[in-house]
Amino acid sequence: FGGVSVCGVLAFGVGEGQRDSLVLDLTPERKNPLVLAALIAVMFSVLTCFQFHVYPIRQFAAWAVRKARGRGADDEKSDVKYFGRSLTRWLDMVSALISVAV
Repeated sequence: FGGVSVCGVLAFGVGEGQRDSLVLDLTPERKNPLVLAALIAVMFSVLTCFQFHVYPIRQFAAWAVRKARGRGADDEKSDVKYFGRSLTRWLDMVSALISVAV
């Protein structure tokens, strides 16, 4: 973290000209292909973060809810349906939203 902080200070400085985020700092220069590639890399970095940090939490929450309800992994077809979706799927969606919100 220290290295990232030092590189950020060296690249963007400290003071009044600094905006809230790297994306806002680079927005005026987005026509530059290198800056555009950096912004796209930031987007993929966020997606990778969600994939490797949120998805396992969601999987564990779905497993815990299934075990608490006494259901197996393939019991969704025989589950109670609300608005065309099984209760298992609704609980999975709620746990996904909660894991992202936290």
